[in-house]
Amino acid sequence: MHYYNTPHGTLAYYDSGERDGANLPLVCLHGFFMNHTIFAPQAEAFSHEHRVISIDAFGHGDSEPGQLGYTFWDQAQYVVELLESLNIKRAIWVGHSQGGFIALRAALLHPETVAGLILIGSEPSALEPEVKEMYVNLFSHWSTSDGPPDAVLDGLATQLLGRPEYWGTWPQSWKSISARDLQPAIDCLLNRDDLSERLPEITAPALVIAGTDDQAITEDRTKALANALLGAEGAHLISGAAHAPHLTHAVPVNDLMSNFSRLLK
Repeated sequence: MHYYNTPHGTLAYYDSGERDGANLPLVCLHGFFMNHTIFAPQAEAFSHEHRVISIDAFGHGDSEPGQLGYTFWDQAQYVVELLESLNIKRAIWVGHSQGGFIALRAALLHPETVAGLILIGSEPSALEPEVKEMYVNLFSHWSTSDGPPDAVLDGLATQLLGRPEYWGTWPQSWKSISARDLQPAIDCLLNRDDLSERLPEITAPALVIAGTDDQAITEDRTKALANALLGAEGAHLISGAAHAPHLTHAVPVNDLMSNFSRLLK
């Protein structure tokens, strides 16, 4: 594990794979409640040909909570600066859910650094009021002295991962999260701005992936994202997968990623 200091706090990242090859590095950014280990199937599959940088977002994994008030724009800038510190000028940005929010902003801020976008279960929109209220209610369970009840954790696991055989130890890890440590990340997520009108500015090649059973990002939203990105060739739906198909259905996702990455230099 390595660490990178930013004005809002320290980010942890995992750096593996081929450093001297001809293939572009992969920069992997996870979704909310997750951490860099959700990209373990990709690190294993691609490290023999690519350098793989997997970053824990503020408030997740081994990163610091981050000072209140940061945005996804800030996080995109920090990832670009982290890559610069590693002498990485261009990379394929792999963004899952909120990681996609960061990757899209990086493509707008520093398009020269984004050789390609792989967006998994993500979207450009701000939260609608009723959805925002739903998330506020969900996050309120972390402010109680006993933490969230098992029923809440099971519901979250179903939404993010699908069937119980895919849950692993994720629900237990969520129960131990501190509400205070999570609050800056919650504020960032809930108050994000809408990028929908700016998507035509993004010209990088793009691969858009989602699960057919994703409860967070609907099929219509996935297809709308793919249609709005000039560099995307339709949406790729993984049958039976929920919100994290790269973890639960890694084989078809890795096949898509491999074919996509071969086209980029």
